[in-house]
Amino acid sequence: EVLRDLRDWAAGPDLDKSPIYWISGRAGAGKSVIAQTIAQDLAKSGQLLGSFRFSRSDSSRNNPNRLFTTIAMQMAIAMSDFRSVVNSAVLENPSLLTSSIETQFEQLLVQPWLKVQSNRGLSD
Repeated sequence: EVLRDLRDWAAGPDLDKSPIYWISGRAGAGKSVIAQTIAQDLAKSGQLLGSFRFSRSDSSRNNPNRLFTTIAMQMAIAMSDFRSVVNSAVLENPSLLTSSIETQFEQLLVQPWLKVQSNRGLSD
């Protein structure tokens, strides 16, 4: 049932839906399996721009400072116009990759996304 709900949630924009689907539960309940399954499904259908899964046992996945840099990198791989904007941001401010997660979120995801959407709107 959770996978069906997640697929429905991811199927399309709906202003009544939350932009975040939160999965919670006790350790070993299958949260990671559910998240990995839906990420694979979305990747196969071309709907996934990026994903990140925290893991206590994997040092590369237990550091919140890697969250937005990882997602920005994945989005840059998927979208050349996003890649260009992120590359420019990092060239302008190389310390961005080690900045606070708030700064990374704003300058590696939010601002590049808005710029890409604005540029796409101008070219329509």
